[in-house]
Amino acid sequence: GKVLKKKWDMIPSGIDILVTHTPPSGILDRNGPVSHGCTDLAAAVATLKPKYHIFGHIHNRHGAVKHGETWYINGNVQGKNGVLRSPLLLDYNSGEILEEKRG
Repeated sequence: GKVLKKKWDMIPSGIDILVTHTPPSGILDRNGPVSHGCTDLAAAVATLKPKYHIFGHIHNRHGAVKHGETWYINGNVQGKNGVLRSPLLLDYNSGEILEEKRG
């Protein structure tokens, strides 16, 4: 809505990393057949083109995908029924995204 769009419009240009709670619409944002991401946030990220957009909120879409110039990382660690997943690790210098294996 308008309130969130005003917030997204405040994101400065030239950033490398954007961290939000909610995902952008259409990227790692589905819970079943329903997309829960924000369309205005997706438009802002498409314009800003950060190297990384890190978010959570959707617990069953843990992972990372690259679209265009941006890596989208859903870094939540709480899976179904509260089971914890391995965290994703980002090596900023190399650009490598690793999943730390839990012992």
